[in-house]
Amino acid sequence: MDIITQMSDKMSAFMDIFKGGASSFNFQDFVAKYTAPHFLIEQVINILLLFIVYLGIKVIISEYRTYKLMKKLQGKTKVKKNGENRLLRFRIVRKLYDTLTFTLRQKNKLDKRDFYFNLIIGSVGLVFVMFVYFNQYLLGITIPFFLLDYVTKVVKSLETSDLEYMQRQLPRGIDNILKASTKYGDLKSIFYEASRSLPYPIKDEFESIARRMNSRSSKDVLMEVKEKYDDIWINSFVFILIGFGDNAGKDLALDNLKRLGEMLQEENNLKMESVSEKRLSVTTNYVLAGVAAMSGILAIIFTDVGPKFYFSTPFGIIAFVVGYALVLATIQINVRLSSTRNK
Repeated sequence: MDIITQMSDKMSAFMDIFKGGASSFNFQDFVAKYTAPHFLIEQVINILLLFIVYLGIKVIISEYRTYKLMKKLQGKTKVKKNGENRLLRFRIVRKLYDTLTFTLRQKNKLDKRDFYFNLIIGSVGLVFVMFVYFNQYLLGITIPFFLLDYVTKVVKSLETSDLEYMQRQLPRGIDNILKASTKYGDLKSIFYEASRSLPYPIKDEFESIARRMNSRSSKDVLMEVKEKYDDIWINSFVFILIGFGDNAGKDLALDNLKRLGEMLQEENNLKMESVSEKRLSVTTNYVLAGVAAMSGILAIIFTDVGPKFYFSTPFGIIAFVVGYALVLATIQINVRLSSTRNK
């Protein structure tokens, strides 16, 4: 009987606890808690984050399989280079590195490639850490990828195309052709002689034209040059040289060639003057963009309101993203204004 009495007492105590817990449960509070806007937004972000991670893993696996298949088909084995940056295994980072290499090589600043590359990667890494620190994981993943792609495009826009080189260097090339024409009567010899004192890349272009003229007609070779560049100045250059024939045609062609060189040089000078005239506006835009970007950073670092506003409120997040998007757009506009490339 004592055992039964003890068990009954324990059961009664347990039921009292259960009743007390049930009585303290408020269904309205439960519903309000799990249907609150901030809770739903957090759950949506978490779901999107998981979905992005899933897609990322899927893409990485697919890329890795393609890479292994290509290596197998080519019969190559993977050789690890000593000191190679592991980040270069990612396609988007490799694209940035290769673009930076090409652009700096054109500008004879290849020795600064690693410095600029590490600076860009370090800045993007800081952005990632900042968003993660403020629990904005979705932005922490997407914004760095956007920045890498953006910087790659900006660096690529700084490249000088073959057409730009030809337009810049063709007046000098025409001068050399005019000088060489006093010694030689055929285009093959004239192009070869003219190429000897020209800079890269027009030197290689003239040498290539001379070599191809060894086995093909000068007209066919010149028409290939026209199709390659598809530019009004190059087209005029080609058609003038096609008329290079007998003495009468030669004199007329050389006279027209001289005028073309003068006109193209004047066009190049106008482009450079246009860039110089825009320099003040470009500098002003850079200063304003820098002040705007620094103001946002200082507000985040040195105020208590800044981090809460920018990373804890929907309007603040939108203001942060849009604000820095405008700063990046200003930089891209300035790059276009500073370029002599035809718009």
